[in-house]
Amino acid sequence: MKSRLIRIVLALVVAVGAGVGYYVYAQPEPGKTGYIALEDIPAGHVLEAEKLAFVEIHTDVEDYAVLAPEDVVGKVTDVAIRQGELINPSFLRDETVSENIRYYTQDVSYVRANGPIVKEGMVVDVWASATENHEARQILSGVRVHRLVPHQRTDDGSISPNQNVSVVFEMTEEQIRVVEAAKQYADLFLVVRGDELR
Repeated sequence: MKSRLIRIVLALVVAVGAGVGYYVYAQPEPGKTGYIALEDIPAGHVLEAEKLAFVEIHTDVEDYAVLAPEDVVGKVTDVAIRQGELINPSFLRDETVSENIRYYTQDVSYVRANGPIVKEGMVVDVWASATENHEARQILSGVRVHRLVPHQRTDDGSISPNQNVSVVFEMTEEQIRVVEAAKQYADLFLVVRGDELR
């Protein structure tokens, strides 16, 4: 009877000790905080407080970001952020989209969009293909890709090589006029800048 009582007491001590150990392990270190997205957020979007959740981040989470509210709210996303994803400062930029900017959509093939490389938030150059009367030439430089919209989605969400995509650009009205004029005589393709691949 006495030995049974000792075993029960020891079991309780071990259980409580394990619980305390887990509680201590699970507590985030002071100052390790950040924000996660409550929904999918596209590139070029101004972050609003209601789309974010403040979280304390545990020590076993890699690449955590220590962010204050002013580091996030009101900033513009440079890339698309998925629901539940931890927001890193590298995802954001300070400048808001200018009132002069328009969202212009161009349908292009996977190859002409530089599909394997181009990503939302990248800055690209727009070229017109060679024709009988013209050599291939750059018509716009430094245009930001706001969003990529595959016409068909694969199971993993990637762009299939045999389909078209809609590329949404951030452009001024003058840039849109240049593109529309170029489309009258040539197909367009995108060139990704080397500094965007670093």
